[in-house]
Amino acid sequence: HRGAYRSGEAIAGQLNISRNEVWKAICSLREQGFVIEAVTRRGYCLTGAGDLLTRAGIASFLKEQTYTEYLQVYDCLPSTSRTAKELAIAGAAHGTAVAADSQSAGAGKGSSSFLSPSGGLYMSVVMRPEESLLGVPEQFAKLAAVAAHRAVAAVCGIRPEIRELNNLYVDGQKICGILTESGTEVETGDVLWVVVGIGILTEHLKAAENGAERISRNRLAAEILNCLLDRDWTQETLEESYKALM
Repeated sequence: HRGAYRSGEAIAGQLNISRNEVWKAICSLREQGFVIEAVTRRGYCLTGAGDLLTRAGIASFLKEQTYTEYLQVYDCLPSTSRTAKELAIAGAAHGTAVAADSQSAGAGKGSSSFLSPSGGLYMSVVMRPEESLLGVPEQFAKLAAVAAHRAVAAVCGIRPEIRELNNLYVDGQKICGILTESGTEVETGDVLWVVVGIGILTEHLKAAENGAERISRNRLAAEILNCLLDRDWTQETLEESYKALM
């Protein structure tokens, strides 16, 4: 109910707790960074200000709630892809996603680093080729570019350009980097998993022409996941969508 007032009495009744417990919860949420107004006789209101990246926030925009179970969100990680790879090796399910507000050791292609300041969206997703109709693991990089492009267009009203190595640009400035890594079966050479890493610099988006003043990173993350995990993708439909965005 973002933007709408809800009385403490109504919240307490719905959750079957006391109004004092509601007040304590409101204080806790404020400490976490949520901006909540309180007005006498009107109640509490979660305002549009602030954009805390949370598991519940992302889940609220997911088309398939099944994937909420596989979603992990952190304030800061050395690298979301590193964590996702560890999970993949340990047997994490297709669709397992790791998101963070910042990274201390974000990785780019080759030996380069990816600057990951607080306030961006850094997310890596475990993909199992056998769960997809794409067939070729290399196609996941193109799928990530399409997913990021669609998410930015839907949330911000901006149509980025897909340039070399599937990175996204707006007005000549890089706003999204994509990195894919995979793990193989030693004996057969079969690809067991692919980790798709997507880093979006939301501050660059805000500065872009026609950019939104407030960008919902939760919705941005969910839109990416909705596209990535769509089970109807085939090599043909992906190539068609990818070429249309080039």
